[in-house]
Amino acid sequence: APGESGLISWTVTASKAGVVKSSELLKDIEIVRGDGIDNMPQSLYLHGEGNETQGASGTLFRKAKDGVYVLYTKINGNGEVSLKGQSDGESYEYMVENGKLKEGNGTIKLSANNNPYRITVDFNTLSVKSELISNVKCIWGATYDVIGNLAYIGEGKFSAPNSLIQFIDPSNPATNPPSWLSWIEERYYFIASIDGVEKCWGRNDGISPERPTGGESLSFYEIGEFNWSQWDHLWKMSGNLNMKRATISINTNKENLMIHEFTNISNP
Repeated sequence: APGESGLISWTVTASKAGVVKSSELLKDIEIVRGDGIDNMPQSLYLHGEGNETQGASGTLFRKAKDGVYVLYTKINGNGEVSLKGQSDGESYEYMVENGKLKEGNGTIKLSANNNPYRITVDFNTLSVKSELISNVKCIWGATYDVIGNLAYIGEGKFSAPNSLIQFIDPSNPATNPPSWLSWIEERYYFIASIDGVEKCWGRNDGISPERPTGGESLSFYEIGEFNWSQWDHLWKMSGNLNMKRATISINTNKENLMIHEFTNISNP
């Protein structure tokens, strides 16, 4: 098994002109198999009394890439959770022992908290990392003004209902336009605190050159995480959101993507 040692006995067999003979001498080699997981999951779930469901059901991780699974979830009660995987109809359990992920039955202990955790299970490095997520907000890139503060509402979702959206307009002082601005500015991204460090939750491929007009693929709204730089990883906001109220939400696992949405659009 991974991480265990054993003996290999070996000898020599030689042949010539169809005649095969084996040496009577035997030798043993002790080997140690490297750490690893025999049964890699196709899908991974969080179970246990500390889970949001208090153990009633498992919560599905998002598969971020091969071997890496991510889950945003709140930890309750005694904080004890466990990892269970599925692969080709078979179920497997995983645990952490001496700081390493391995196959087996065991629990992971996290402290219950009002803020959600981001739990990252990496089968490539045999590691499990937990980070507290707080102060999630949607802001304008030009002014840093907050458009909406997103609270965690469960099931991997953050929401800022009834948020007032006003594009930054140099002709409208109420939008707090900077002195250098001579055009209407609608670029935005998200900021989140990860274990107390602010990170940009923004567009994966740089800066959006276009306003969405409808019909964009879900990946247009996919969120990546970056070091915060004012003019990087911004989206342009749809023109029909200007001077409206909307629910701004982040879903950390929608069709295996972490995305944001604007819904419940209404007049102020």
